[in-house]
Amino acid sequence: MEEAECVEAFYQAELEHWINGNHQVKLLILGEAPLSCDKYFYGRNRGNYLGGLKTHLDVTLQNLLSALRERGILAIDLYREPRPTADYNIDRANALYNPLYVNDRIDELSRSGLLSDSAKAVYRYKKLITRGLKIGVDLENRLIRDGNGAPISLFIQERPIQLLGPQMIDIIDNL
Repeated sequence: MEEAECVEAFYQAELEHWINGNHQVKLLILGEAPLSCDKYFYGRNRGNYLGGLKTHLDVTLQNLLSALRERGILAIDLYREPRPTADYNIDRANALYNPLYVNDRIDELSRSGLLSDSAKAVYRYKKLITRGLKIGVDLENRLIRDGNGAPISLFIQERPIQLLGPQMIDIIDNL
């Protein structure tokens, strides 16, 4: 199976969990793309993709997906194709970006009834904000912003450990 097809199969299986559990998306995390199907967040070997969130929610890696569903937190990728991180430098990343792919994801969530009208969106990390990707009016209007109106990221720090910012902590704790 091609990498993108494998990732799609895992994503669709995750959506089935949402539908079958009558969950509704309250917070969309806009991520980049998986490195590979083997390392996909919704796959078998999810790694520490949202380690800071796992720590904040005080859950194990094995329980993270169910904890996210219960809170209404869904991560979606902005890019369809799994690629090495180096492929996502700003020039290549913008060339690889397809806004139709993202719009299709949002439409699918809306059609299925999973996306609540009040759902918010946040970029996983700051680098995604600086790319200036055209994510569509619906997502743009859902972005969580700081006091100056600028979009914020889920984590205020990615390395050496992921740290949630105070604004995100407050939002997550009140979902």
